[in-house]
Amino acid sequence: MYFKSILLVSTLTFCYVNGAVLLWSNNKFADISPLRGFSDENLEDLVKKMGYPEVTVYKSSFSLLPELEVHLNGYYTAYNPNGDISTENATEISGQDLSLLETKQRFDLAGEGSVLSVLVLPNGRSKREVTSGSSTTETSPTTAKGPVLYKGKSKKDIYTLLYSSQPLLLRTSSNSSNLELGQSTMVTVNTASKDPITKLFVKVRVGEDNNDLMVLQFFFVWSKTYWSLKAVNLSSLTANYSANLNIVNQFSVPAHFSYHCNGVTVFADTTKTTELLIYDMQVQIDSKNGAFDDAYDCVDFMTVPIWSGLFVTALLGVGLIIALTAISEIKTMDKFDNPKTKPLVITVAE
Repeated sequence: MYFKSILLVSTLTFCYVNGAVLLWSNNKFADISPLRGFSDENLEDLVKKMGYPEVTVYKSSFSLLPELEVHLNGYYTAYNPNGDISTENATEISGQDLSLLETKQRFDLAGEGSVLSVLVLPNGRSKREVTSGSSTTETSPTTAKGPVLYKGKSKKDIYTLLYSSQPLLLRTSSNSSNLELGQSTMVTVNTASKDPITKLFVKVRVGEDNNDLMVLQFFFVWSKTYWSLKAVNLSSLTANYSANLNIVNQFSVPAHFSYHCNGVTVFADTTKTTELLIYDMQVQIDSKNGAFDDAYDCVDFMTVPIWSGLFVTALLGVGLIIALTAISEIKTMDKFDNPKTKPLVITVAE
């Protein structure tokens, strides 16, 4: 197989080049010569020729290639050992993240859009320096009960943020179970150039021993200059479980604003048997500095108590106006009050 041959080439040449690039897509793309360099400009030209597909850039070590082979069946692939792709905004993956990658690709293949994935493989020396310590994308299992922030960055340095004051709660009425979803171990953002949908992928550890892995896929939809959070798909990587949940209370927020809502935001399926609860949620998909911008609150500006107060004030104001108008219409006899005029004489007959 071609893919197996490139694995051998990679092991022989990675010490002499700056890096290598592996590409795969669900649509056929132009041949990439392994004898020429492949830079960011070449990647931009390829994206343009493919009609601007949804592009995701990863980075990893050469040791991941044998494990990755089984996940590329059915894809069009290409390999270039002389790659020079910027990895500043790439998502670093390890062998433990292949399950998340497999889940994400399963969602992509089910859709109709074109997808292009790029894996950058730096040279062996620099990669050993990076992996000698702890991974930057993997966090140790945690059972913290505090706030949760999911933060991902797209290729264009645009951040997608989702905050909850408590760990998310997955509640299933069919088996009367409650599952807390805390801090993430990996977050990726996918935004296609001509696709109004932005996808936020979050992998979290769940369960008492943190052995179960759950993938949350949040769907954000753009409508002109407004965006909204429509749904979330849940998929367990260690158990045969998945669910598609829609947000109960719809909202729409202008660009460059965040959305905030005190209390509980609920995502539920059509039968209301599975619910995902987010506490005091604040979310934004177009943050430029990695922090929330001014927030649109879910509580309307004119609430019921405000309307009640305005109604009572209006009634009192109308009554005051009527009283002042009635007083102004009273006419007195000025003759009795003017001392310069002849006084009025009234004779009384006995």
